[in-house]
Amino acid sequence: MERELAHLAKTVSKMDFDKLGRIFQHMDTATASDILTQAQDRIDCDDPCGTNVAVQVLKEMELKKAADILMSMGVAGMSKVLFRREGVSRDFACKVFSLMDTATLREILLRRYKEDKTLLGLFLHMDTVKVASFLAEIERARAADLISSEVQCDGFFDRKIASFVAAMEPLVAAEILEKMAAKEDKTVPFDPFEADPRVTRVSVNYILFCLSSLHASAVLMFMDDSQAARLLAEVREKNAADILVKLPAAKAAFMVATMQVKDVVAILGYMESAAAQKILNLLPFHKAAAVTAMSARSMSTDEMLQMNAEDAAKAILQMNVDKAAALFADASQKRRNYTGVHKDENQSRYFTRHSNKRSDYPGFACHACPGHLSENGTCSGRGLCADDEVSKEEAQAADAFEMMSRLQLAFQYGNGTCTCSEHFGGASCEQGVCPAGLQYIHDAIVAHCRLCEPGHFKPEADNNAKCRECPANHYTPESGSAQCYNCVGNIFIYSVNKEQTECSMDVAASLPILINIICWGFIFYFAPLVFGLPVVVADISKQAGGIRVISHGNHNLMRGQRASVRFWGTGDPRLDTKQYDFKVEYLSNNELVLHKKDGSAVLDNHQSSSGRFQVKPQQAFLRTGMFQVPYLVWSLLPGMVYAGLLHYQNISDKTVMPSYSSLHVAIGCIIGILAHGVRHRQLSRTRLRKDIQSFVQELLRNNPKPVRCPRGPSRAICAGQLWQFFDFFGGYTGPGRTMYYVCHNIILPLTCPFKLSYAELAGPTDVRWFVSHYWGTPFSHFVSTVCKHAQESFLTQSGCDDSISMWQHLSGPQLAEF
Repeated sequence: MERELAHLAKTVSKMDFDKLGRIFQHMDTATASDILTQAQDRIDCDDPCGTNVAVQVLKEMELKKAADILMSMGVAGMSKVLFRREGVSRDFACKVFSLMDTATLREILLRRYKEDKTLLGLFLHMDTVKVASFLAEIERARAADLISSEVQCDGFFDRKIASFVAAMEPLVAAEILEKMAAKEDKTVPFDPFEADPRVTRVSVNYILFCLSSLHASAVLMFMDDSQAARLLAEVREKNAADILVKLPAAKAAFMVATMQVKDVVAILGYMESAAAQKILNLLPFHKAAAVTAMSARSMSTDEMLQMNAEDAAKAILQMNVDKAAALFADASQKRRNYTGVHKDENQSRYFTRHSNKRSDYPGFACHACPGHLSENGTCSGRGLCADDEVSKEEAQAADAFEMMSRLQLAFQYGNGTCTCSEHFGGASCEQGVCPAGLQYIHDAIVAHCRLCEPGHFKPEADNNAKCRECPANHYTPESGSAQCYNCVGNIFIYSVNKEQTECSMDVAASLPILINIICWGFIFYFAPLVFGLPVVVADISKQAGGIRVISHGNHNLMRGQRASVRFWGTGDPRLDTKQYDFKVEYLSNNELVLHKKDGSAVLDNHQSSSGRFQVKPQQAFLRTGMFQVPYLVWSLLPGMVYAGLLHYQNISDKTVMPSYSSLHVAIGCIIGILAHGVRHRQLSRTRLRKDIQSFVQELLRNNPKPVRCPRGPSRAICAGQLWQFFDFFGGYTGPGRTMYYVCHNIILPLTCPFKLSYAELAGPTDVRWFVSHYWGTPFSHFVSTVCKHAQESFLTQSGCDDSISMWQHLSGPQLAEF
C-alpha cells in the first residue's frame, strides 16, 4: 500500500495542477491527504525550494474539500503545508482558517508562533472576530508580543489591529494593552499626526486613538490610573476629552491628577464647562488651581510652563473653585477664537480670512458668518455656515486614514458661505417660503420646511401657516399634502381611521347598508307573492271528502281561507278552462279541497299530476301569506325598516354617494329575482319529474340510440316492456287511473325531449297480436289483460317455460303509439 502511494505521489508531482484539483475533488479525504503529503515530501527531498504542490492542488479544489483534506493531515502536516516558505498564498490560508473550528485553529497558530513569530501579517487577512477570540485565549504577554510585532503592510495595518482590540472584552483588551505598554520603548515618543502613515509597528496610544471614545473609555477603566493617564496624554487632545467624558468623574479625576498641567489644560479645553468643572472639583486643590491659572493665561504659555503646581496655586489662592472654573471656561473660549473656531450657545459662527492689518492676529482676521450680527441670526437661522470648525471636520473626514497633524488643522479655514435649507436661498438664506404641504419649522437648530404628516394638510405657500388636521371624514394618506380628500363610500359606508390617513370600509357603519340591500331583496321577493304566483300541482285525485289538490311546496293560502283559482296544464279539459271557475279551501300547508265556483262539491273524478293553478290576484292580497300574516304585510315590513335606516344615514356624518342608493335597489332587485329563480327551479322538480328522468336513463341503457321507425307493424312493444313501464310507475297510475292520465302526465313528458313514440324510445318490435282497449278504462286492467293473454298464448302455442320470448310478439295499437 505504501509503495502504491509513493508511486501515486511521484505521478502527482509531475501532473497539471488544474487537472489534479479536479481528480482530488472526487477522491476520499484520507487518501487524498496521504498522497499530497508524500508528494510534497518527495519534492522537498529533491528540491527544498521547489514548488508547494499540495497548496497548488488544493487551490484548484472547492474550499470546503480542501479544508477537509488539510484537517485530515493533522496539525503538524497542515502547518508544514500552509507555512512552507514564501510561496504559500496568504489569502488561501486565511480562507481555509475561516472554515476551521477555534480549537484546531488555536493549535495551528500556536505551533506556528513557536516556529516563527511573524503571524501578524497573516492576521490582517483573517476574520476580525476570530483573531480577537484567538488572542483572548492565549497568554496576555504572547498576545501583546504578536500585536506589537513588526510587519510590512499598507496604511490599513494600524486600524485593522485596533479592530482586533475593539472586538475583545474590555478587561481582556486592557490586560493585553498593559503588556504592550510595558514593552514599548519610552525614549521614542509617538505622534499620530506626524508619524509615517505606512507604519510597521503599532503602539498602544495609537490603538486607543483608533478606538471609539466609548470603547476606549471601557478599556481604560480596567487599566492602572497612571498607565492610563500616560497613554491618554499621548492621544489627540479632542479624543482624550471625548474619552474622559465617557468615564466616571472619579476615574477621570484620578487619571488627570497624574498628568502634566499643560496636558490637562489642552484636554479640558475641548470639554464643556460643566464637565470640566466636575473634574476640577474632584482634583486636589493645588492641581485644580494650577490648571485654572494656566488656562486663564493661556496666551503666555511659555511663562506658565516655568511654573510648578505650588507656584500656580499661590497665584490664585484668593479665587474660589466656581470662579476659577468660570475663568478657565472663558480662557478656553478665547483660545478657540484665536485658532479660528468660534461657537456660542446661539450657534453663531465665525470664519478666518488672511489679513494684512497689523491690528489683526498675525496674518489672520476673524469674521462673522452672514447674518450673525443681524436679528435673524446666522444664515437667517435657515442654513449652516461653512466656518472654521466645519472646515476642520470635513478635512478630517476626507483624510480619515492619514490623520492630519495639529499644525495642518490649524490652517484649515472656512469660507463663510451659507448652505441653505431646501426652498431657501440668498447670501444669508433670507429668501424663499415653504410651499403648500410643508410647514416652516423656525424653532429647530436650523430652520427648514418639514412635510406635513399624513392626516394633516397645508394649502398655503408661506412661512406662517401651520399644518392642520384634516376635517371630519376627510383624510390624506401621504406626507406633504396640500389638501384632504373626502372619504365617501360607494356601495358601502367608508370612514377614516383615528389618524385620518386611510379611508376604508367601516364594517359597523356599513351594516345598515347591508340591511338596506337585504330589505330591498325581501321587497322584490314578496311583491310578486302578494299578487298570487302560480302554484305547481303535485297531484289531483278523488278521495274521501271530495277532490283533493296537493301542491308541490306551500300553496301560500292561509288557514281557514277560500279563494278562486284557475288551472292550466293539468291535461284534464274540465279543469284547464283558464278561468276562475273553481274555488279551493285550505286543508293543510300543501293540501286543498276543490269546490265549484258556487262553493258546492265537485262530483267529477279529476285526475292529474302536472300543471299549475293560481289564486285570483284580487283575493291573494289578504288571503295568501306566511305564518298567518299576509304577504302584503311582509312586503311592507322591509320597506319600513329601510325608511328608518335611510333616516339614520341622513343624520349620520358617514354617507355614501347618492348615485349608489339606486345601486342598492338594483342589487336588491337582482337578489329577489335570483331567489324566485331558485324557487321556481326547485318547485318544478316534482317527484314524478325526477322519476321520469330516472326511467329515461333506464330505457337508454337498453336502447342507447333510439331512432324513428315507420308507422305500422314494425312499431310495437312487447308485453315485457309494458310490464316494465307499469311496474315503475305503478305508484302513480294506481288501480283507477286511465290512459288519459298516463298519456298526459307520463308518456308525453317521457318522450317529449326525443320527439319519438314510446315504442321507438323503448325499442320497437314487429307486431304479432293486435290488442285494442278503451282509454277510459283503468290502465291497470289493460296491463293485466295483456299479460294474461300473453301467458295463455304461450301455453297453447309454444309450451316453453320462458314467457319473455312470447311477450316479444304481443302488440296493440295503443302501445305502438306510445
